[in-house]
Amino acid sequence: MNVNNIDLLLRNNTGNKDKNNLIESFVIRTKPFTNIFNEIKLSKTDKPEQNYLVIGQRGAGKTTLLYRLKYAIEDDPILKQTTIPVMFAEEQYHLMDLVNLWESIAEYLEDHDGFQSLSKEIESTDLSHAHREERVYELLEKKLLSNNKKIIVFIENIDVFFKKIGVPGQKRLREVLTTSTSIRLICSATTYFDGVISYSDPFYEFFKIVRLDGLNKAESKKLLLKLGEQKNELQQIQNIVE
Repeated sequence: MNVNNIDLLLRNNTGNKDKNNLIESFVIRTKPFTNIFNEIKLSKTDKPEQNYLVIGQRGAGKTTLLYRLKYAIEDDPILKQTTIPVMFAEEQYHLMDLVNLWESIAEYLEDHDGFQSLSKEIESTDLSHAHREERVYELLEKKLLSNNKKIIVFIENIDVFFKKIGVPGQKRLREVLTTSTSIRLICSATTYFDGVISYSDPFYEFFKIVRLDGLNKAESKKLLLKLGEQKNELQQIQNIVE
């Protein structure tokens, strides 16, 4: 294995793995994972919770971190009874506005007990109604409360979605996140962006920022050796590292 093959291996290591392989290979970014997950476990049931924005360059491990959090929630014996992680893939071309977001969440939830009729209820709402988004959201929130469930929505490249919904949509989403006890957001972006950087932006100082900086020498070695082990090329990787 040469250096170019290692680069390819790293770039393909971003959430394409199955659950068990991703968990096994999760040997870096453990501190931000532990911090976020512990805060999730300490969440209260009677108030809106902290929302997170993970910032890091492409290949920094944002996708892997989000998936690791999703799997940890699913596997926790207590959390899985009350919390449903809703994961949106990196490219979500169909998410054009908040109505699309609520509808997509409803479709995702249909695989869980108590939510089978939600999409039909949403489909029955008047498409031309001036306040359809509010109505669709109310149906979603009501169903979550009646089932005593919370959702954590994972969205990658949130800056792209923010650009689509514009400032009015961002203000509305912030209103939802600051009042709902059932919905919280963990999202990612490659850098700071319009919507969060200026005092006048709707999400200025709203998210708890988690920065994924470049790996140090020890972290790089640990990751490479784990990937080599999984690919049955540990000795080759050891030789290159040395």
